[in-house]
Amino acid sequence: MKKWFKPILIFLVIIGFLGTTVMLSGIIPISASSGHWPITEWILTFSMKRSISTYTMMMDPPRLDDADMIQRGAGHYEIGCRHCHGGAEEEHFLGQKSTPVAPHLSTKVSDWKPEELFRIIKHGVKFTGMPAWPSMQRDDEVWSMVAFLLKFPKLNDESYQKMIHAEDADKIVHPILKSCSNCHGVDGNGRKAGDFPILAGQNESYLEHSLKAYANGKRHSGTMQLVSSHLEERMIKELSRFYSKQKRIKRTLERTPEIEKAIKRGEMIAHKGILEQRVAACIGCHGPSESGQTVKSHFPDLRGQPASYLMNQLKLFLSNKRGGSEHVTLMEKAVTDLTSDQIKDVSLYYESLTTDQ
Repeated sequence: MKKWFKPILIFLVIIGFLGTTVMLSGIIPISASSGHWPITEWILTFSMKRSISTYTMMMDPPRLDDADMIQRGAGHYEIGCRHCHGGAEEEHFLGQKSTPVAPHLSTKVSDWKPEELFRIIKHGVKFTGMPAWPSMQRDDEVWSMVAFLLKFPKLNDESYQKMIHAEDADKIVHPILKSCSNCHGVDGNGRKAGDFPILAGQNESYLEHSLKAYANGKRHSGTMQLVSSHLEERMIKELSRFYSKQKRIKRTLERTPEIEKAIKRGEMIAHKGILEQRVAACIGCHGPSESGQTVKSHFPDLRGQPASYLMNQLKLFLSNKRGGSEHVTLMEKAVTDLTSDQIKDVSLYYESLTTDQ
């Protein structure tokens, strides 16, 4: 056995020397225009598929046919993904010049299971230029992207444009406001999907603090961090002022007997709190006060906000995954003992309110 040791050692030393020499020489092409050698591409692709399959073995996807989730995913796809992967009927030049070529997702989505898409979107893929999701805490946003991608192959250019752009968005001159309108509506009153917060009539101070928290990563959102990180302080102030001056439009809430009961229960929580669960009353910070205004300007006005959005935010607080401004710890403590039903009740209560209340 020992007689083979010396030749093997010499062989390994020679291989190591040659490899180091080639590496230091710089003759190995790393240009994207050269592409991968076939064997390199096969090894990378095979390894990627095996890794994704292994890490998603025990995952159980949530329901992904919800219209609100799909709309949320569409908004991010337009600003964060289309530039490489193209639109519904559009091949994108930038994606075609990458190595490997960025796939046109309308034809490639069906190659992957929902949980596999989740893994790819959240963590990205090495050696491909596919980045990880900007915020590791927001699995809900990643699942929204998956929900949209499952719908994507069925869209044509007209239906895609209708999904990503708000009505009358073409009337907006400022490009930042046009980008905001894709999710929050032209006047900040949101779109049909209920998972976007209403910005119209919101406290100016709260909007400004929120945008800054998104920009510096203290409030977690892959979508909003991507948008706000490029905003100068002057633009943050202008946006906050603009949306705070818009009139908030009353939302139409289907008031079934069950919803009415939930609203009543939510009203009790908002005004009285839950002493035995150490849950404080909401009105101390969020109103409505007797004057109809929120008590403190640096807290959000929750009146008329979509219940689905409020529920999601409360659940994020509950799991310590929301983040926020310097006041975020107050909410993390406030919701510690709230149940899912209580979260739903208080969210429905605030959605039922108007800015006149």
